[in-house]
Amino acid sequence: MPEDTVSEKTIDHVEAITFGPDVLPKQVYRSDQGSVPDISICLVNWNTKDMLRDCLQSIDQHKDDLQIEVFVIDNASNDGSGDMVKTEFPNVYLIENNTNRGFAQANNQGIHQSSGRHIFLLNPDTVILPGALTAMVRFLDTHPQAGAVAARLFNTDGTLQYSLRHFPNFLTPFTENTNLAHIPGIHCYSRRSRMMTWSHETVREVEQPAGAALMIKRACIETLGSLNSCYHMFFEDVDICYRIRENGWKIYYLPEARIIHHGGQSVKKRKDMGLQFYRSLIKFFRIHRGRSWEYYVRIFMVILSLYCMFYSLILMLRHPKKSLVIGKSAFNVMRAAFYRIPVYDTLPDNNLNSVKANPDSNIKAGVNTV
Repeated sequence: MPEDTVSEKTIDHVEAITFGPDVLPKQVYRSDQGSVPDISICLVNWNTKDMLRDCLQSIDQHKDDLQIEVFVIDNASNDGSGDMVKTEFPNVYLIENNTNRGFAQANNQGIHQSSGRHIFLLNPDTVILPGALTAMVRFLDTHPQAGAVAARLFNTDGTLQYSLRHFPNFLTPFTENTNLAHIPGIHCYSRRSRMMTWSHETVREVEQPAGAALMIKRACIETLGSLNSCYHMFFEDVDICYRIRENGWKIYYLPEARIIHHGGQSVKKRKDMGLQFYRSLIKFFRIHRGRSWEYYVRIFMVILSLYCMFYSLILMLRHPKKSLVIGKSAFNVMRAAFYRIPVYDTLPDNNLNSVKANPDSNIKAGVNTV
């Protein structure tokens, strides 16, 4: 790509946050790969124009001496996101879809067009902090066994965001539900599954980091295939992490790479968030554990939902509002246990070469042609 001409404007609300001493490398890291981009960054956007702008500015400000290419895949936003990218970031590759193709399929569009040595799946509601990109590239370059590396994420207020998980189990429908995770009998498992009981200050191997800021080696993608597009929303990152580890690669958490993640900005605008989460969870079990595990999970969802409803009744006299919230959430989990998922809706689409340019998308990038 030509040299970026993005504005150098600072992001005030980000720089006001204090994160302690910098952890920048003492020397600037430079790869020896010629004109091949070090990173291909894929940003899937849906109606988050302002945060997308902040994200793109932070990439430009903190790319150091790395060679990067950036793809924004816009899923039919109606807030002017596409026009903003064209006007303010002419060197960014913009893929405009006429429909919302979901997170996995949209990312695959960017992956297919990319040429970088590493693929960086990045949410548009993030802000890159100094040294993050360099640290992640350097780590993958110097650790042959690493298939992917995840950044340390912070909330908007600068507090640590618990973005690491163990792979899903029977309790996941409840430990990941904010209204049910604190119920006695579930709470201790919730803290454990979210890996809240260990220090986030050291590099370590992990199972499932959040896909909000996940860098994957191209060699890994070419071996395993791209994201599974049967997931429209949620669990695409869980699926690719599971396949990475099942095929002998390792995934690492790198606290030196610091990124702000405002969290769930597109998700908050959807009314079917819960439905999509549980549908994708059930799909994951069907694909990777088999139909028997799927049935066990569905049954467990019903049984534990009844327990949560009983607990909500006990709370009714002392905390009526809290009781109603818990009862409603438990009922929704039980209802989700009966969602029918057609067989064709869980057929994997993991071949990178099968990700073709879509007839209903337009690709623009300044004077570049993809």
